[in-house]
Amino acid sequence: MFVGAHRRPEAVAMSVEHHRSLGEAVQRREAVDDALASVRAFA
Repeated sequence: MFVGAHRRPEAVAMSVEHHRSLGEAVQRREAVDDALASVRAFA
């Protein structure tokens, strides 16, 4: 749920489960970025 005037969100409400899954997705993305950086360094 987005909260704010004029379609500009000032706050976002979400379930704890969804927040955790987003955090895990961020961690996986960072791991992929690190791995790609290592591969590119040797290319």
